[in-house]
Amino acid sequence: MKISTLIFITGFIACYLIDCSTTQNLAGRQISKIEQDIDSVFSLMVKAAENMDTGELQRGVDDRYQAGFITNGIYYAQFDSLMKNFINRSKGVLRQTIIFQQKKITVLSGSVALLTACGEASVDLADGRTIKANFFWSFVYARINDQWKVIQSHQS
Repeated sequence: MKISTLIFITGFIACYLIDCSTTQNLAGRQISKIEQDIDSVFSLMVKAAENMDTGELQRGVDDRYQAGFITNGIYYAQFDSLMKNFINRSKGVLRQTIIFQQKKITVLSGSVALLTACGEASVDLADGRTIKANFFWSFVYARINDQWKVIQSHQS
C-alpha cells in the first residue's frame, strides 16, 4: 500500500512539474523507444552505483525542478546535499552488487517517465564484511536537452 501510494504521488509530482498531457498521443513504438532509452540510462547509473562512481551518478541527475529526493526516510530538497551525505557515508565501501527482482518503466509522456524497481543490494566493505539489504526505488525521469535525467527519486 505504501509503495503504490508513493508511486502515485511521485508520478503526480512529475506531471505537475512537466506537461504530461501528450501520453495518449504516443504510438506504441514511441513508448518502446522511450522505455529502451530510460532502461539504457538507468543501466549506466546502476553500473556507476555498483562502482561507487559519484561523478557518473551526478551526471545522471538534473535538479532544476527541485522536486526533492528521499533516501532511507531522509528528505533532501537538493540533490547536492544527498550526494554530500552519500559520499560521507560511503567511506570504506569498495563496491556494490545490485540484483533486481522487478523493474518497470511507465511512460507518462514524451518527456516524462517513471521507473520503479526492487531487489537486493550487496555492499562490500574495505574491512572484508559484506552487507546485504533489500531495496525499493522509484525514479522520475525527464527529457532535458535531448537526454533522460532523474529529476526526483525515492530509495529505501
